[in-house]
Amino acid sequence: MRPGSRSRCCNTCSMAPPDPHRWTYTDYVCFLRSHGFHNLACLDDYLRWGAEARQNSSMHQPQRSTSILLEFGTAGFRTSDLTDPSKMRLLLREWTKKQPTDSTNPQNVQGRIIMVNNINPEMVDTLGGILNIEPAFFASHIADPGLGVQGEINTGSPLASTNLRHQKQFFSLEYPCAFVPSNCGKEVDIDKLYCKGNYRRRVVVCSKHGKQKIAVARRKISFYMKKTLDPWICEYTHQPWWRQCSALINF
Repeated sequence: MRPGSRSRCCNTCSMAPPDPHRWTYTDYVCFLRSHGFHNLACLDDYLRWGAEARQNSSMHQPQRSTSILLEFGTAGFRTSDLTDPSKMRLLLREWTKKQPTDSTNPQNVQGRIIMVNNINPEMVDTLGGILNIEPAFFASHIADPGLGVQGEINTGSPLASTNLRHQKQFFSLEYPCAFVPSNCGKEVDIDKLYCKGNYRRRVVVCSKHGKQKIAVARRKISFYMKKTLDPWICEYTHQPWWRQCSALINF
């Protein structure tokens, strides 16, 4: 199942442990959606797709996400690869441990930025669960109103957090991205194109020059600040640069 193809019966909530403290982030989002937070529909479908794909290798599988960690402080900065989800989970749990009040920062780290490219469901579950990230942040990032109901966020329903302070922890920047698409022959319906990736972005072909087509897609960069940690953490999510396009179909 891909996002936007939610089945009539949801097994995620029924299969979740009875103790909410043992829920995964996927269980938590499913629970919120089933209790009226319809703005999280696209995120719930996205996470369920990832959970079901892990159990069924014949399903369409999520693409690999890449992650880079940037740490900086008084003595400079350093970068490291955090693409391995197990390594990311280990570090996130270490960073979020409750430290003694008299403890010091041996590395003199003032802040950390986690840059995630083409975020997949496993990465959403890891970051959201350990850092306790507002689900509306991920829902806003993966949704694309240009795809209609398949990517729509229903802002008429309450957000998962009505606390204004929490909602100010994240924001997105959107802008158009022009590119020359490949694998876009005459047989492709140019009115039904989307960018390849873990989540769809509607493509509009705005110009044709002979065999070449000029396409435009909406690009989105999202930021989430976790200021309650010391050092603080910023989660930065963006999409890969595109040239590949596919026909827009229902999975």
